[in-house]
Amino acid sequence: MEHVLLIVGLIFPAISWLSVLGGHLQSRATGKSCSGVYVPFIGPILIDLWLHRVGAPGWTMLVPWITDIGTLFFLWLLPAMLLSEWRTSRFTRTMLLAGAKDNQSVKISFHKGGDYVMYKTWHRPDGEFGITGLGEPGSFESESRFITLTSHTGSTRKLIRIDDGFVVEDSESPGDYSLDKWILQRQPA
Repeated sequence: MEHVLLIVGLIFPAISWLSVLGGHLQSRATGKSCSGVYVPFIGPILIDLWLHRVGAPGWTMLVPWITDIGTLFFLWLLPAMLLSEWRTSRFTRTMLLAGAKDNQSVKISFHKGGDYVMYKTWHRPDGEFGITGLGEPGSFESESRFITLTSHTGSTRKLIRIDDGFVVEDSESPGDYSLDKWILQRQPA
C-alpha cells in the first residue's frame, strides 16, 4: 500500500512539471504562449501520507509541498482569483438590469470599481440543440445619458437611458448574441 501512495503521489507533480517544461519548449519553438496543466494538493497529500507511513522525519513532509509546482502556482494565483471573485460578487453590486426577448433573457450586474458581468440564457425546448447560456465580464463607464460596456474581449455596447430603464445599442455582436434594441429594466440589487 505504501508504494501505491508514493507512485500515485508522484504522478500529479510529474504531470505539472512535464507540462510546464513542454509548454516552455513549445513556446520557444512556435513563439506562441502555452499553458501548463497544474494539479495542486493531491500529490503532496499522497506523498505526505506515504512519508508518515514509512516513519520519515516530520520536516520531510514540507518537501512535497515546496517542490510541487501545481500547488505553488495555485497558491500564488489564489489571491488574484479571490479578488476577481470579490469584485463581481453580490456584495459589491450597485445595479442589476434584466430583460427578455423571444426565447432569450439577459441579466447585467454592475459593481463598484467599474466591473460588470452579463449572463445571457436561451430557453430551448427539449431536444433542440444550440447554445443555452453565456457569461461576459467587462468594465463599464457611466455618463448622464448612457452607460458604455466594454467586454474583456474588446467589444462594446451602449445602454441608453429611457424613462423606465435602458435601451441597448449593440451593432458589434452577431445574430443571436446581439442585444440591439433590447429594453432592460432595473431589478432589486
